[in-house]
Amino acid sequence: MYKQILVGLMVISSASVSGETTGQQEAYLCQPIADFSTASETDRWSAQNDDVMGGRSRGGPGFENGHLVFSGYTNMDGGGFSSIRARHARDAFAQADAVRLTLKSDGRDYQLSFRTGQRDGWQRRYAFRTTIPASPVGEWSTIVVPLDQMSASIWGRKKNVDFDKTRVSEYGLFIYDGITGPFSLAVKSLEVCRKATVI
Repeated sequence: MYKQILVGLMVISSASVSGETTGQQEAYLCQPIADFSTASETDRWSAQNDDVMGGRSRGGPGFENGHLVFSGYTNMDGGGFSSIRARHARDAFAQADAVRLTLKSDGRDYQLSFRTGQRDGWQRRYAFRTTIPASPVGEWSTIVVPLDQMSASIWGRKKNVDFDKTRVSEYGLFIYDGITGPFSLAVKSLEVCRKATVI
């Protein structure tokens, strides 16, 4: 799955991942898992907003010029969140260490979100999320999100559960930043990555 090709090898500093300056470097070998210009890809995406709990936010996926656009309006008079998700084969993330996105943000805080088959004792599904690092507003940027930063929750309540990347059935984008107003996040590419040795 992970072809050893030059364009797939990207060296980034740990500051790009965690915001900390340590002088260390990480290398990733990445493989695209989405082509937003195809009908089969656009059919896989759907929205889930806070109307499931009586909220008033709206949002969903759109596709423009071969890009995914997650946009809408969050309303804190209610749940205050919006999300989109795509179905995917579980083995797509089984050996991955990170996800790499090329995106253009409006400056609001977004999260990368996953669903697995993991449930609590009441059979409620866990959501696993982590914050997507900030990038310059209105500019295309490449961001790497390590999968070991995922945290579990059920309806916004944090849970102490490990993320099982071998059981991923859905992945997507999520916004819940306490702001009432419009949002828009464009994604040009989405890749799964494995750590590679830097020689």
